[in-house]
Amino acid sequence: MGQDPRQKVWELCQVDLDAAYCLAHKAQWYWYRCQALAAVAWHTKPKPKFLKIANEALEAAAEIQEPNRIVSCSAWVIYAMANRSDVSIQSSVEKLLEVIRSEENPVCQADALLLLFEAVFRKKNMRKIVLSPLLEACQKMKSWKQPRILKDISLILAIDDLTLANEVVEMIKKESIRQQAKESIDKGKWLGAHEFFPYYAKCTS
Repeated sequence: MGQDPRQKVWELCQVDLDAAYCLAHKAQWYWYRCQALAAVAWHTKPKPKFLKIANEALEAAAEIQEPNRIVSCSAWVIYAMANRSDVSIQSSVEKLLEVIRSEENPVCQADALLLLFEAVFRKKNMRKIVLSPLLEACQKMKSWKQPRILKDISLILAIDDLTLANEVVEMIKKESIRQQAKESIDKGKWLGAHEFFPYYAKCTS
């Protein structure tokens, strides 16, 4: 197992970006390398340097074998890109959507697309392009995960699109989880997408 440098890279980003970049490149596992480079990109202000590092991170993710893992890992890079007003994410997102189409398991598809949806969420013009295949994957799956993923989608949307959020809630067939989604939306709890840096986490307020 390759050593996980991600926490150390994040710490180095606060004091020495060049050292953080070098350490990120030493990660043996492509998943670790991608996310470590994404963290460096997150802290990098000059656009040319940012794009160089972001592309290297996406290239590392592309070396992973499974389509769902490629897309899931790449979500950290897309999130960093989406945080900038001077960077377009459309081409990169479209490439990832092409990758996930080769994933035959709809559960794996949905898991990856949920992360990608959160990554693009702050770019309103990009939401539909990811949400549509995400909901299609949910409709195809026969898994206990289906209602939980639909609940997650509804809570993400509810931060600024209650109409669409409620439409997704009505797609949840399991009554207990549908009620949980409604209660969370009514109380304004756990709404919006997760943050990806420094950790994948959602505000509890």
